[in-house]
Amino acid sequence: MLLNELAKELNLKVININLTVAKALLELNVKQRTRVLSECLAHLTEEANTLIILDNIEILFDKHLQHDALKLLQQLSRHCTIIASWSGKISGDQLIYAETNHPEYQSYELKDLLIIDLNNA
Repeated sequence: MLLNELAKELNLKVININLTVAKALLELNVKQRTRVLSECLAHLTEEANTLIILDNIEILFDKHLQHDALKLLQQLSRHCTIIASWSGKISGDQLIYAETNHPEYQSYELKDLLIIDLNNA
């Protein structure tokens, strides 16, 4: 809801990554999906000015796509500013996605990231 309010104020749209990526990869086989994912996301920054707002990024963690979700977002941020929702948590100096025993579990060091916790805003 907060991302939608921000997007409205900035006259931008919130990009649903799950929907966008699923549509782009729907008719491709697994190997093709892995290769095309980065290109699919790159098109988002080509269409954007200086800022894009991303929501529903869960598909980026799909193990079958064989990509690192955070690295994909960092690659996008080379071309414009990215605001992305993250369904995870911060524990100590780690940014975590999913629970430890979940197949999509990822843990990242917080260095070089700007984190704004909207739960405590």
